[in-house]
Amino acid sequence: MYSDQRIQVRWNDCLSEMFDMRNGVRQGAVLSPGLFTLYIDGLFCRLQQSGIGCHVGGSFAGAFGYADDIVLLAPSLDALCYMITICETYAKEYHILFNPSKSKLMCYNLEPQDIRIQLCGHPISIVSHETYLGNYIGNDISERGITQAMCAFSQKTNHLVADFAMLDSYSLCKLHSTYCMSLYGSELWNYNSRYVEQVYVAWRKSMRKVFQFPYRAHNYIVCGITECVSIKLHRRLTKFIYSMINSNNQTVKELTSYFLSCEASTLAENYRFIMYEYDIPVFSWHRHLCDLISLVKERHVLSDMQLINIHSIKELICIRDHISDSPLSSSEVKIVLDVMCID
Repeated sequence: MYSDQRIQVRWNDCLSEMFDMRNGVRQGAVLSPGLFTLYIDGLFCRLQQSGIGCHVGGSFAGAFGYADDIVLLAPSLDALCYMITICETYAKEYHILFNPSKSKLMCYNLEPQDIRIQLCGHPISIVSHETYLGNYIGNDISERGITQAMCAFSQKTNHLVADFAMLDSYSLCKLHSTYCMSLYGSELWNYNSRYVEQVYVAWRKSMRKVFQFPYRAHNYIVCGITECVSIKLHRRLTKFIYSMINSNNQTVKELTSYFLSCEASTLAENYRFIMYEYDIPVFSWHRHLCDLISLVKERHVLSDMQLINIHSIKELICIRDHISDSPLSSSEVKIVLDVMCID
């Protein structure tokens, strides 16, 4: 597969002549990830066999890899230097090139003063935080991650409302759910943090803009028109905890069991939060996921009068946006909507 590669270069509608390709991994090939895994697996075996690096409980947690990215976790600078030496030796034997300019060093519970760590003879830059695959990593991961997500969420909402103001509210809500509600990385948030409530507030404000409600519209109306963001977040968190507990990877299962037993860990706090919030028994986490998700339902049951108001408001929205016909004018409908939303 790799000893006799011949490729062409496409430029607009033209193709170059065929030429030999002697190095590199075929991008997009189905077999490439498996071959790379086999090629790099020896490095992780050496790191684990060395016994150097962080351990959680009885499990080695000193090296993790995803695609061609490697994370080293060490309890001390000497241990980190020893692990880097193992990586450099393996790289020379198997002709692997590490990129020191893209490598970062983060220190926890340690002031990074007069620290000099090198990789392949080049210094590694020291950072207080880093973003990997869109996830914020740092000492203040919970607060910073939630705050950044909230800012991006509000910014996308404002752009959406401005660019698609000609659409009816329900179409705009669907676009909002698709393009503004990725909630990527929310599984790592601490749901006992005070910052999570700010996300809920930002979502309710955006829904008032999407449906053209007055800013003093009742929260139950905003949450009754469409699925509340808290339910979406809790469902994602439930799926994440379920996948961790029932993972086929033995290391992931051992680490999950350890962190669930640590009361101070974010995973344990979120685990208890979901159980208390939706009255989920401990043994239910080993059931089918669909049975578990069915337990994640609305926290507050709306009264009959509230349900009637929401149904009437939905009809008025359809009339205002010219989805349904009515003898009332748009201005008249807007006045009725404003009154119903704040009374």
